[in-house]
Amino acid sequence: MVELVKVYGQDTPDMRFVGRKYGAADMAPGGGYGNVWGDWFSKGLFAPLEKLYEEHRAGIEDDGAYVGLIRNKPGEPSEYWVGMFLEADAPVPEGYQYVDFPAGRLGVAWLKGPEWEIYSAEKTAVRGLGEAGFRPAADADGAVCFAERYACPRFTAADENGCVTLDICVFAED
Repeated sequence: MVELVKVYGQDTPDMRFVGRKYGAADMAPGGGYGNVWGDWFSKGLFAPLEKLYEEHRAGIEDDGAYVGLIRNKPGEPSEYWVGMFLEADAPVPEGYQYVDFPAGRLGVAWLKGPEWEIYSAEKTAVRGLGEAGFRPAADADGAVCFAERYACPRFTAADENGCVTLDICVFAED
């Protein structure tokens, strides 16, 4: 059983998300991007970002977490990015892309449960964020962004019941 354990706001400075962009053609059979995450781990794709992180921290709570960024713009295909948040002027390694975010506010919801159940519970987080007054903000291009933040050790170390905590974040209106 997945539960919503915490909802809060987090102020952010100007930041750069550095990673790689994926679309529907990159999804695994049956849906989801687990295959893409598998590639990131098996091919060491986080290593260049972790090295950058040492000198270019974004300056927010849990800024060293791996992130799945969902970018939705009306009339365009949804984008799924894998990467990390870094400071606004962080260099971008060859083969990687970026999205810049102005200073703002994140609405953050923590979902706790068995890992295999947590991914189907994003609606619980979105509902909790809405009830707490966090409304998605469109960026300058009209896109709305959400993030799955895999913070250590909340997500990487299961508790005694085998549960982990996944952060669902929305870039929110002020």
